[in-house]
Amino acid sequence: MIALLLTATLTRAEIVLEKQPSLRAEVVVLVSDQGEPRAGETVRVTHRPGLHGETEVAIGITDSRGRVRWKPTVSGVAEIRAGSETHRVNINGQAPTSTWVMLLTSSLLGIGALIGGLRRRARRRE
Repeated sequence: MIALLLTATLTRAEIVLEKQPSLRAEVVVLVSDQGEPRAGETVRVTHRPGLHGETEVAIGITDSRGRVRWKPTVSGVAEIRAGSETHRVNINGQAPTSTWVMLLTSSLLGIGALIGGLRRRARRRE
């Protein structure tokens, strides 16, 4: 009985991703135990672990090859959990469109102000 408990505590799942996760791009999560795929393992993702607004989502149950497909919907730090094993990842994301529009508008206004200032300076010298 003690040997069984010891064996159970020594075997841990390993979580491997096929590539760096990116926002809205599918990635395969592989769960294995000492190199053997773990079928039927529930895989969960916690977005913003330990922070206010932390959310947890079950992304699926591993297939016979220990794989589950995941398409991240939130960028930033996340923690993938299968059984007692965890794997922390950073999900690459894009800046929202509104951020790019604000950046472009600010840049154009800045360039306009610079050109206007240079024109005034040139008129003063005349």
